[in-house]
Amino acid sequence: MHQYDEALADLNWAIEFNPADVEALTRRGQAYRGMQRYDEALADLNRAVDLSPGDAYALTVRGETYQLMQRYDEALADLNRAVDLSPGDAYALTVRGEAYRLMKRYDLALADFNRAIALDPGDAGAIASRAQAYLAMRRYAGTLADLSRLIELDPDQTWAIGWRAHTYWQLKRYDEALADFSRLIELDPSHVWALAGRGNAYRLLKRYDEALADLNRAIELDPGSSYAITGRGNTYWRMRRYGKALADLRLALRTPPQPRAWPED
Repeated sequence: MHQYDEALADLNWAIEFNPADVEALTRRGQAYRGMQRYDEALADLNRAVDLSPGDAYALTVRGETYQLMQRYDEALADLNRAVDLSPGDAYALTVRGEAYRLMKRYDLALADFNRAIALDPGDAGAIASRAQAYLAMRRYAGTLADLSRLIELDPDQTWAIGWRAHTYWQLKRYDEALADFSRLIELDPSHVWALAGRGNAYRLLKRYDEALADLNRAIELDPGSSYAITGRGNTYWRMRRYGKALADLRLALRTPPQPRAWPED
């Protein structure tokens, strides 16, 4: 939040000096949005759009703010106007595509993402959003291609590595999932989801001792991880250590379910 406080101080001064500064109003709206102060963000963005109705950037920022507030119809109204005003704006296309994706209108989402990526082949945001659309559509080849492209652009991109591990898991390609889980753990040795995921991959590959090592570590880091506890119980069951298996599976049933820690939407 500190960076937003500094930005707000500068933008407040600029707007006090010139209350009709559309760029400053738009930027302050973005800062408020980043702080999840959506009503204040909209107040600034409404003012910016009123002052300059043809400003595609201000419309896009307001559309993205509506999107984050799950006000999708209002988001699309702004984003359609932004794209009409600036058809070659990859940012506006990506944000509109993301609105369509969140509304599960995947074909329209893909059309926008494809246009954005054609305009800017290195646009990581558009590539990431398209990967999620492909995943929702179970078009796994497209998902993996986009996630691999993101990792090519940034080998330490944990979001993309996590989602690729998840996709390989969905496809039962456990060796490849294991490699991505290992990369996540290399980047963050205390990554509970990756440790539990790798432990479960080891279990399915019948490498039970390695599975237990990872699952024990995950539970040590987060004793409330029902995902890791269930995985360890299933591993013990495969090893015919039924007493320990039942103890873990009963514990998992008593453990409150947690929000999915990774990958994030």
